[in-house]
Amino acid sequence: MVEPDEVVLVPAFRWHTERAESGYHEIDSRKALWMLENLGRHCWWQVRSFVAENRLGNFDLSRMDDHEVLDVIRAAVREGRVIAVQKGAGKSESPSATVELRRLVAQIEKQSRGKLSYGGRQYKLVVDVELAKLPGRDYYEVASQSEARAVLDSAAKESPTSAEPLRKASEKLSKDWRPPFQPDGLILLRRIPVRASLPRNYEPAITPSQMKAMMEAANREKGPLWVRIDMAPKSAEEVGAKFVLTSSDGSISITKTVKDDMEPGNETIDLVYDDLWKDLSYSLRIEEAGGVTEIVFDNAPYAQLVSLTGADPADDSSGNEPDIEDLEAVRPSSWAGIGPFENDQEDA
Repeated sequence: MVEPDEVVLVPAFRWHTERAESGYHEIDSRKALWMLENLGRHCWWQVRSFVAENRLGNFDLSRMDDHEVLDVIRAAVREGRVIAVQKGAGKSESPSATVELRRLVAQIEKQSRGKLSYGGRQYKLVVDVELAKLPGRDYYEVASQSEARAVLDSAAKESPTSAEPLRKASEKLSKDWRPPFQPDGLILLRRIPVRASLPRNYEPAITPSQMKAMMEAANREKGPLWVRIDMAPKSAEEVGAKFVLTSSDGSISITKTVKDDMEPGNETIDLVYDDLWKDLSYSLRIEEAGGVTEIVFDNAPYAQLVSLTGADPADDSSGNEPDIEDLEAVRPSSWAGIGPFENDQEDA
């Protein structure tokens, strides 16, 4: 298709095979786009014929007006599917605008070490013709012209060594566009933040009753319990006595021996059981090596035990030691046979 100033538009595949013998040279795509913008109405029929003959798109040209047809051919020029050529050998000493933009982008990337950032966000400059084929394009979104200009101008103020190329890039930014239109100039891309996702939980959902139990557990309190056994440590050691405290729900089982006596040297055994749930009941039994088992108290609430025995000897500010006989309300009928063992043996 011959245009004014002897400019010809040819399909890219044909130009690459015939340009050596054509006598034409390729011109900058920007110049071709400028000429299309200023094309006279009398040439529009040639544009329509060119689009139809070279099948530049699956369009029904009969339903498209001339401006829509021009948009089709402009897009083809920007994407490199159509080449603008002109008669003569051309001037190789004058680089095209696209080459100049590529050099500018390369200079900025070199000075910024490939990391153009501002305000905690990462950006990337690209030339319009390279946008569609940019590797990792899905990880970027296009910044508006106003945002891009603000970013580049601010980055120029923060980096004096890169101020000049950044200022030039700001002047060559493409205007905002929407398809079917195409960008014309430099484009600033903004890196899309990667949001980490939690791994999927395949465990069953928590039921309301389980949630209630968890909330109650979070509000539970623990405390110690001091127990005085009226049994001579020497006798307990001889029979291999173990003092086993268990909770009513089976979650706690603590075993102590004479070695755990808190006040050695006297005629009783003082034991402290720590980290007991205050909302449970507890049982204490004495297990001898020969298989004999004696119950000290059975299924007694923690609050009742503490009120009778005290949580710890140090808690009794009055200095009076709690009497083991106060456990009458919670001890079993066999309590009287527990001790003192040493006296029982002497009587025997």
